[in-house]
Formats: sequence, C-alpha cells, structure tokens
Amino acid sequence: MAITFTNLGASSGTTAVAPDIRDINDLTSYTIPSWNPPDDGIVMLCIFNGRADGEVVLNSVTGNGNVWNSIGDWQYPQEAVTRGIEIQAAYGSQLSEGATVIEYDIFTQLMCYVSIFHVQGANEIPPIYENLRNPVNNIQADGSGTSTDGLIVNNEGPFNSESRGLLFLAHNANEAITLDPTWVKLDDMNGAGPAVGMITAYDPDGISDPDCTWTTSTGWGAVMLELKSATAPGPSPTLYQVRSNQRW
Repeated sequence: MAITFTNLGASSGTTAVAPDIRDINDLTSYTIPSWNPPDDGIVMLCIFNGRADGEVVLNSVTGNGNVWNSIGDWQYPQEAVTRGIEIQAAYGSQLSEGATVIEYDIFTQLMCYVSIFHVQGANEIPPIYENLRNPVNNIQADGSGTSTDGLIVNNEGPFNSESRGLLFLAHNANEAITLDPTWVKLDDMNGAGPAVGMITAYDPDGISDPDCTWTTSTGWGAVMLELKSATAPGPSPTLYQVRSNQRW
C-alpha cells in the first residue's frame, strides 16, 4: 500500500477548519475542541507557536487517549521573540474522541496554529518515534537571518523509493507561502497578531528537496520528515526527522 495523506481540516489564510485551530490569544495552553480521530494509520499534529520572553517549551499534548509522541521540532529566536514548530503523532488505533490540550506549563505563548492530518500506508511498527535521524543544519537562504526563500536539502537521500516526505514550514510574515510545485499542500494558514504564516505539505512521489518562497524578507524555520512505507523492504523505522532548517 502506497503512503497517502488525508487532510482532516483544509485550512487556508485566517480560516482554520476543524479540527485545525488558529488561536491568536496569549495563553499558557490551547485546546482543540472535541473531534473524532481516524481509527487507523498515523494521525499527526503540526503545532506552530511563539513566545516573547524565552524558549518555547511544549510541556505536554494530552487528550484522545493521551498517546501523542513528539516526532520532530525546531525553534530559533529572532530579536525578542522565539518561534517554535513541533510535530506530534499517534497511532489512530489508539486514539479516541475528545478534546486535545496543548500545554506550555506557566509560559505564555503568543499564538498557536495546528494543522492536523491522517497518514495511511506508513510503517506502524512501534514505537512511533523510533529511529529519528538527527537534524543537520544546512540552511540555504540569502541575507542575515531573513529570506524570501526556504530551501530544505535532504543530504541523506531517501530511505528507499517508497519513502514519502512531509514538510512543516513557518515564517514571520502575514502572507501565504508559495509551495514547491513538486509537493502537495495540506494546510496554509497566516495572519496578524503576531504576523506569521505556516504551511504543511507532502511529496507524493518521494522525498525531494522542497524550495518554498514568499514576498517579504523575513525569518523562517522548517522541519522535514521521511516516512517509510509499510510494504517497502529493509529495516523498520517509522518516521525519520531528516532535516530541520531555520532562518528565524
């Protein structure tokens, strides 16, 4: 079975379609209202947030059976603000209907955007977080800490021909991100208060090097994962964090 991606909330611009959320309130925790996750495959939460007075520290993601696991994350400061992106995942067979709470302990965040989708056909041998590849910083962007282009390069190459890439990229501008044409968009949200934008996408044919662009020269960051097919030969890791890039 080939790996497939199903968007559970087709969000765009300032409109978050449930179960996705786009909350621009300053809070220490954010709640995804009660939703009914798929009962198979892998369900993924891509979380984008920011903090004005220190590092972004995600304390916990709970609800739906409390089986969420951190798969990949990256954060970098820009002036007095730190942006954070994190991917959480769980097996659909272990999830249940209910609300999901994203908790930052006592640390107030500036906003929280969440893109949620369903992956089928990926290897599901537990644990879900096993065999992450270590991120390698090979940033290709012009300027000093800012850019209008985000190129993510996978120097390691794909695990095999059945692997598929997942991209989570965010930047510090209230504008849409133009996705590399070889990739397929899942969610693309942006807005003011603070001015940010984010995109989630997948490569339907493998794990190529996505090159995304936008209009305003600004800081950006990204995490790219490689998912191995359940039917592909070879060792059995589920998800690899092949690259984390940033220009916050």
